[in-house]
Amino acid sequence: MGIAGVSANIQPPLPTPPLTEIEPPEPQVEPPAADPPEPVEAEDSGQRAAGVLRKLQEGHFKGVADVRLRINFHEEIAAAEAAAAASATSQGVDDLTRAVNAVIDQLGAGEALTGEKSPAILEAQETFNQAVSDAAAATLGAEPIDGEGLIGGLQEAFDSLVTAIEAVFAEAAQEPPPIQEVPPVEGPAEPEEPPAPDALAGGEEPLSGPELAAEPPGETVPPPASADEPEETPPDALQTLRDAFEAALATVEAALIPQSSLPPLSEPMGNGVAYEKFLTMYEALLAPEELASPPVEAPIDITA
Repeated sequence: MGIAGVSANIQPPLPTPPLTEIEPPEPQVEPPAADPPEPVEAEDSGQRAAGVLRKLQEGHFKGVADVRLRINFHEEIAAAEAAAAASATSQGVDDLTRAVNAVIDQLGAGEALTGEKSPAILEAQETFNQAVSDAAAATLGAEPIDGEGLIGGLQEAFDSLVTAIEAVFAEAAQEPPPIQEVPPVEGPAEPEEPPAPDALAGGEEPLSGPELAAEPPGETVPPPASADEPEETPPDALQTLRDAFEAALATVEAALIPQSSLPPLSEPMGNGVAYEKFLTMYEALLAPEELASPPVEAPIDITA
């Protein structure tokens, strides 16, 4: 039996499934953050700068670009040239030490002095080497290199060396030469009576006193040269030492002057006005003193 307005076909309710316990999701653990990558901008910039400098030294750039890059990398170029000059100067100091020591070794070996004086020469040599090393350490590490101090230190060390060697020479000259033992010489034999006239064969007359004296004496052997006699006199030895030092010192002085690592400036290409502008700036970097404006002289008072 139905109710008015309501359909008689009513479906029974569907059974509900049993409730099951839902496990909560596991929390997600973030992995540890990796180390941040090292910045490569500075490294790339340094590599690019090195590449530009290399091309600049090889003369790849022309005109305005050549001048502008020389201005932009002026400090790097100056630092590289200063480092090259310091290396060449250090090598020159080492060559100077070896050149002087070679001559000193000859003196100590007995070519200009006896072997007894070798300890004095050796002491002077060690003093000189230490003085040169001290002068190089005190000047080559400065920025810029103290060239004047280096040359002065080397000259002072050499002057002290010469003074010490001259003192050794003077002492050796005052010592008496060694006395050599001379074997005793036997006295002359007693003169014999001349033979009787009848004893001479062929009736020869006996020789008289003057005729006996006219006979040639026996052969005289010159005395042997002394083995200790120097092959080179002390003044000559010192001059050889001075020549070796002065030649090596000139090499050190030349090495102190930085040599340009760049080719000559290229000619302007097209835009001559811009080239001249940058050229003036570049020359001011190289020699600011020369381009400084001269002092203005006070006007002369002609009314007096």
